Amino acid sequence: MGNWMNLRQHKIRRLVSRFKKLSDIIGKYRVSREVERVFFMVLGVHLMAVGIFHCYYDLGWFKLLGFFDKMPIYQWRPERTAVVLSLFMIAIGMIVYAVSLRFMRRKTKAMLAVTLILLIVGVPVLCHLSSRNISRGSYKPAFVTDAYVLQIEAARSLIHGLNPYKEDYAKALLHRMPRGGFYTWVYNSSAPPYTVNKIVGFVHYFDYLLPAALYYVPAVLLGLPGYVWNVIVLTIELILVFRRVRALYRTPIPALLLLSTLIYLRPAVERSTISGWIVPLALAMAYPDNPLIAGFMLAWASTYRLYVGVLALFYLIAVYYEGYDAKKIFYTFLFAGLILNLPPLLIDPRTFIGRVLIPIKLNLNPLDMGPGLTDLYYLGLTITKQVSDILAVVIIIVGLLATFKYYLRMSYTSFLIPTLALIVYYRTSYVYYLYYPIMATIGYATGFFKRTTSNVDYLHSF
Repeated sequence: MGNWMNLRQHKIRRLVSRFKKLSDIIGKYRVSREVERVFFMVLGVHLMAVGIFHCYYDLGWFKLLGFFDKMPIYQWRPERTAVVLSLFMIAIGMIVYAVSLRFMRRKTKAMLAVTLILLIVGVPVLCHLSSRNISRGSYKPAFVTDAYVLQIEAARSLIHGLNPYKEDYAKALLHRMPRGGFYTWVYNSSAPPYTVNKIVGFVHYFDYLLPAALYYVPAVLLGLPGYVWNVIVLTIELILVFRRVRALYRTPIPALLLLSTLIYLRPAVERSTISGWIVPLALAMAYPDNPLIAGFMLAWASTYRLYVGVLALFYLIAVYYEGYDAKKIFYTFLFAGLILNLPPLLIDPRTFIGRVLIPIKLNLNPLDMGPGLTDLYYLGLTITKQVSDILAVVIIIVGLLATFKYYLRMSYTSFLIPTLALIVYYRTSYVYYLYYPIMATIGYATGFFKRTTSNVDYLHSF
């Protein structure tokens, strides 16, 4: 027994020694502070992605809840371990992203980097091995979201001179989406709990602002599938953003994008719709010195998805403190947002407002949208819609006040505040909050935050 313990302790000491040697090697490797900062920013985003894609969506299964009008209803059910581990990894990623603004001793950073890289490599392997024991269901619906179908059909309605807010797209959804697919189910007022017997239907009206329909108009006119159009738009955006990337990052940024394909590119080019707001927001981050482009792109992204409007508030504070023409960007933002949505508002304001407010008026299932506060339901703790909404609003209000007062110290880390707000929000979705720090990283690489980050570096040098 004693020999076995001695042998084990010897192996642990050897492992620790190798770990220290590896960290020393990285610590001696001299790179600029800016490259180090981007490294930790990307590392933080990757840790968040590991929590989402590998922890939450590896440790679970699609459970058949029942049937509604002969339609099978499946819901993603993460393991309890997955809920805890995913939220933990997201929290660690956000902390690392925030820490990137300040600088530590080089050896400390090296050891932290090695630890985080081991987490990024080890946690997915652990989750994959653990998922082998889950045999409660192997169903996996084809990835076609109802938003994708609704937006393409709305674009087709516009081309034919129809008002998309008056059209009923139930038949199109049932025809183009697989049975048991990603429908947005509507529940009666007695939910939660969200059980099949409380379902009263699914959303089959176009409930977005007009840019969501306009986005796919070129694709419909050209006869292109929506996901092909996503690829074209995203490619153009990458080229335009790369033109603004500072010379220091022109080598590492393409490499980081290749490494981040799962995070940044894959969800944006599938049969989903997120490229419609990612592209204009990235351009607004890359071209703040052109107030017309920045304001219009920010307006498009914010009206394409109202979730992005929360980030827009922090963006406007940022452009003010970074020394850009904030006043012109703000007025362009307001004017473009109004013009983009004026036609349906003038034609039939009652129908337009009623459709856009569907997500607020109806009782929609908050689960199966990605790891967030509402997933504590799987641990036996139900967070009501009212509580989560209040928490999100409080975080946004306090965050805006803090950002306005302390922005010179916060810089790009202020973008983590809307990220946190959406994590606690009733209908959280990773396709929003994961991309906010990515947008801040794009802004940093293109010089958006050059004024405040240089100020932080100067203060730290004393």
